[in-house]
Amino acid sequence: MNDCQGAIADIDTAITLNPNKPSYWTTRGIAKFTLNQFPEAEKDMDKAISLDSGFAGGYANRGLFKLLRQDYEGAVQDLNKSITLDPSSVPAYHNRAQAEYGLKDYKEALFDCNFVLNYRPNDPYALELRSNVQLSLGNKKDACADYRKGVQYGAKRLPRIENYCNLPSNLPAK
Repeated sequence: MNDCQGAIADIDTAITLNPNKPSYWTTRGIAKFTLNQFPEAEKDMDKAISLDSGFAGGYANRGLFKLLRQDYEGAVQDLNKSITLDPSSVPAYHNRAQAEYGLKDYKEALFDCNFVLNYRPNDPYALELRSNVQLSLGNKKDACADYRKGVQYGAKRLPRIENYCNLPSNLPAK
């Protein structure tokens, strides 16, 4: 915690010297979010975006903040903008997939999971998410295959999926 508070003090100084640099506001917003100062963190992202409406990182981070607050619609809006500005941002696609899953927009979530796994085929978090999406779509075989692979690469064990897929509870991890 002290590291973030010290970082915020340093960034405050940088902002005083150069208040028009979006990356300073973004960095401070991330530090504030880490300290659970959510409204202040989002205000810093708003400021970064107001300084540069083409700053994909500002939208991506604000979208992540909204995702973590379970404001899925707001997250999708910000992540859509981030992806429009930076179509190669794999983390933005992953976060948008999570928000779409939260909205029960499973087809869109599946599309974004596939995008992520195209670039990171062994990403345990993307595999876990896609497993849940596939399960929600009724695609048992694909859900179970993704879950099995995800566990091999470090995804958390989910007894409900293990039971659903009739997998042994001692499924080997990598």
